[in-house]
Amino acid sequence: MPLLDSAEDLIGLDDGVFYVQDVDGFDGNESPVDGSWPEVIDNCIQVPTLGGALTASVRLECWDEVPEWPDDWWEAGAGVVRFESAEICVTSFFGLEFVAYLDLGRTESRWSFRVLRPDGPDGPDGPDEAYLLQFWPG
Repeated sequence: MPLLDSAEDLIGLDDGVFYVQDVDGFDGNESPVDGSWPEVIDNCIQVPTLGGALTASVRLECWDEVPEWPDDWWEAGAGVVRFESAEICVTSFFGLEFVAYLDLGRTESRWSFRVLRPDGPDGPDGPDEAYLLQFWPG
């Protein structure tokens, strides 16, 4: 079960939220309405942070099947999302910042995912929060 691709970067948070969205398929006209965490619509995952954070380190990983559980992380949420194109990225609330581009390798596909948080606190010089989002077909 190899890791196929990964990307990581810092994102500035507007209103304590970041998004993982399809680079080509999300137009920003839809909003999640079900109140789940994280909130999911086609081509986009909305991840409200735990509160008060100004920055977050976000790592995206693409796997060919369900990955083994990484040490020192706990699951904060999970779901299934559909992406039109094969490329996703992390964006800020107002779409002013686009970072951590990831090639999923498949268009018009449904992806299972989980959102993970580290067990311990980040260092004083690090981001306010850290997240790992792992994707696999399904």
